[in-house]
Amino acid sequence: MSNNWDYAKLSQMAKAYGGPEKLLDTIKKYNQQQGMKKGRIQLLPWVGVTFVGGLVAGKVPKAVQYFKGKFKEKKITTEEAEEAEKMLIREMKEADLETEKKTEQ
Repeated sequence: MSNNWDYAKLSQMAKAYGGPEKLLDTIKKYNQQQGMKKGRIQLLPWVGVTFVGGLVAGKVPKAVQYFKGKFKEKKITTEEAEEAEKMLIREMKEADLETEKKTEQ
């Protein structure tokens, strides 16, 4: 009957672990390990957020350069302008010649 008391059960458990001090050390170590596990689990989302944030931060300069180049005004050089002018004049003359030929027939 004395084996069913709470104190008796606690004493038997302490004896099995090598005394009350070793039992308390075991309980402390177990709780510390459980706390570390819980802390790691709580830390995992932040590790993921940090990783993704680092990736995004690394891509931002490339994206800025891409969009700067994409929306940058194209500057026309004088050579390109002269070439375009010659082409326009040539095509206008060809169109006039074709119109004259059609009216002559």
